[in-house]
Amino acid sequence: MVSSVPRTGLVDEAVSHSERRLVLIEAPSGSGKSTLLRQIAARLSDGGQRVRLINLTHDADAVALGQALLAALAPGGRDGNRPGAETLDQLILQMEQAASALQAPVCILMDDFQRVISPDALTLVTRLLYLDPAPPLRLMIASRVAAGLAVTALRLQGQVLELGAHELRLNDTEAIQMLRASGISVPQELWLRFVRRVGGWAVALRLALILLRDQRIALDELPDFSGRQREMAAYLSQLVVEGVPSADRGLLFKAAAFDQLRPDVMAAAIGGPETGRLLRLLAALALPLEGGDNVATPRLHGLVGEFLEAEARGAGVDLGAIRRRAADYLAAQGEWRKAISVALRSGDMANAAGMAERGGGWRLIYRGEDGAAQQFSELARLAPTELAATPRTILGLAISAAKRGEIDLALNRIEQAREVIAPDRVDLQAELRLIAALLDLYCDRRAAADLVAQLEADITPMTGVDPVRLALTRNLLCFFSLQSSQFDAAIRFGRLAIRDFRAAGSDFGAAHLPIHVGQAEFLSGQFESAKETLAEHAERCRRELGSDADLTLMTRVIQYEIEIEAGRTGGSAEDVEFLEHAFDRLGHRDSWYDPLASALISRTRLALLAGNDPDHVLQHARAIAVRRHYSRLADLVELLRIEALLRLGQSADAARLLASAQPALESGPTPGGDPVSMRGPLRTTLQARLALAEGRHDEALRILADSTLRARGNVPRLTRLAALRLRILLAAGQADTAWAELVDLAVRQRLDDLCLPFAEEGTALHDHITGRFAMLAPASLLRQRLQPVFELVRRHRHGESAPGEVLLTPSEALIIARLEHGLSNKEIARALGISGNTVKFHLANIYRKLDAGNRTTALARARDLGLLAPPYRGGARPG
Repeated sequence: MVSSVPRTGLVDEAVSHSERRLVLIEAPSGSGKSTLLRQIAARLSDGGQRVRLINLTHDADAVALGQALLAALAPGGRDGNRPGAETLDQLILQMEQAASALQAPVCILMDDFQRVISPDALTLVTRLLYLDPAPPLRLMIASRVAAGLAVTALRLQGQVLELGAHELRLNDTEAIQMLRASGISVPQELWLRFVRRVGGWAVALRLALILLRDQRIALDELPDFSGRQREMAAYLSQLVVEGVPSADRGLLFKAAAFDQLRPDVMAAAIGGPETGRLLRLLAALALPLEGGDNVATPRLHGLVGEFLEAEARGAGVDLGAIRRRAADYLAAQGEWRKAISVALRSGDMANAAGMAERGGGWRLIYRGEDGAAQQFSELARLAPTELAATPRTILGLAISAAKRGEIDLALNRIEQAREVIAPDRVDLQAELRLIAALLDLYCDRRAAADLVAQLEADITPMTGVDPVRLALTRNLLCFFSLQSSQFDAAIRFGRLAIRDFRAAGSDFGAAHLPIHVGQAEFLSGQFESAKETLAEHAERCRRELGSDADLTLMTRVIQYEIEIEAGRTGGSAEDVEFLEHAFDRLGHRDSWYDPLASALISRTRLALLAGNDPDHVLQHARAIAVRRHYSRLADLVELLRIEALLRLGQSADAARLLASAQPALESGPTPGGDPVSMRGPLRTTLQARLALAEGRHDEALRILADSTLRARGNVPRLTRLAALRLRILLAAGQADTAWAELVDLAVRQRLDDLCLPFAEEGTALHDHITGRFAMLAPASLLRQRLQPVFELVRRHRHGESAPGEVLLTPSEALIIARLEHGLSNKEIARALGISGNTVKFHLANIYRKLDAGNRTTALARARDLGLLAPPYRGGARPG
């Protein structure tokens, strides 16, 4: 056996410079990269440092790499309770969170990094390298080619140690150590001549020693070898093969069929006796291996494997047939990812599709199998005729395309599946309905009521329904129930789906469901349960995914909506900044309609409460709706625009827009139960507001009754409609009726979580509530029930400006004070810790309130009005 040579100098250099974030080893195959990594790992481990070695497979993708990195960062392996990542950004944030939480130094070593070629996978590693502040984490990467990482900035900071083929070549001292360790008698001068001839190339030296040991080459022939390194390896490998008895050569060639020299797989593919003979032959030849001397399942060195595969083809050895048998064995063991991987390598794509079909097809994506996404991408190359016998795999291709955002391709795959699934295949028809309904969600389309009923019927006989299908079906039933205001059903299906996903080993599939459940609890009036559900989920997402992860932002957006509805969040600069950031980020990421609608409505309500025109907010939302092809979001923007005009007293403009609006602008469950938006104003509500503005009070009340019918079960919406009805009654001179209805409402339900609608309806209702409240007995139950509403209304009433008076919000006051000091938009944003867009938003409102077209005019008018004199801070005139 030819042993590895200790690379003491290189190991010292890599280990001693602990401040360097990255050790990058880039050199051709056979240069000793794997050996060096193992020696570095051993030195660090001996020194008590935590070390993780990742050997990358030939089909490494972003998901597989991200999961390996997460496992390496976790103290004892990946936490099984961690919610899985559904998007690349979530995976990145999980890693950043885990890395930032490190207390003790960790070193992650990655071998064969040339297998990582996808931009997403490279992004994962790059983000780890540039974390700020830098965690106690070092990466050591070995690659046959340039690694493709953006490390220029790290180079300039001196935080990269780079080792190439020149640095890895064995020097004379190391080469002599290798010779002595082999026990072969070679004159030192002759040996060193050969070492210099091959440039100290480790694999060439090892192969030459094997040939000398077996007397396949004479000493005087040794210095005459010449040519490039790859040619040298092939020549030396050929000499090794020629030294193998002819009866054993065919057996040696079969070794090239295996990704890893795993005895059970080899035995299944070529037979037990031949496996034993082959492993003994490889040990006797001492051919270079990759994966480490102590790894149970190493693999042939890349160049040797390439040579043997070429020789096998020339000798007529059917490596494809061996790989197919190996894939069949792995499939029988339930190792589906590996089975499909080996089948793909065999070149038989149809067989690989068959493996995916037997493994569950589309289910593989939801089981979180490593590399499944990459494998379905490869299977997508198959022609429709070749996929005809694999309908579940076609459904998997549809989901895979949808997750990549290729919706048209996904829909084409669904049609392809319809063509090949026979009508009498009840099980496959049920799965087709399920995946088609899932694509309705991706397309933001309404699912037909009969389809939803059929989905529930498909899982009613629980026998024979596998956990993944059961979980995904209940997931969709939760979503569709929520959209049709069947809130109790949504909560029930959501909690069952969470349980089912976890039972199926797919925790990531359940990660978004608490958002649905929390919304259903909030909209049905179960406020405490909603707050508890969302708070627990937000904390888990923040801890496991990061504070800026998509799921974290979605959860926090719904939490903000609840706080705004209760009047507990009053539109501070921080509130506006968060909602703007969350809406913009989710509008560009993998979000669905409801969180976007929630954030948009909250932003609009806060702007209106501050007396501002929300046009900037609505324009921003419109741009995202157009870019994402979200028709419901575009419709909501138009409804909110009309409502804003009505609240700001611009009824003529509102009337024109409302008259031209399509009847489709309807956002609330119809009496028939069609699923539509749960948020935003109903079109009939806007018609009632317009009738109120035009003095048609009886008509306004009649129209409002229709809105109330459509809002069935949606407690926040019903409360907003009730507050509007009170305002109409007051305008119609029916103050006693208005008070009686408010008393009845307060007796029937708690209003402390639903205060804001009463503050939004203006001065008349404010005066009515405060006047009547003052007449209540101090200890009465009604006074206690109305206290939260009274307090919020009183704050808003006192914060209103008198006619002709200009009132700036606290945020606007901070902005204009900095304008006075000559700060630019960027400088103001930096000083206040907000975005440039938020500064522009506040400036637009300041200019409107001061009737100014530029900074100079705004400042002049602000001085005239005393808005710049201390101690003014917004919310009241200077005193």
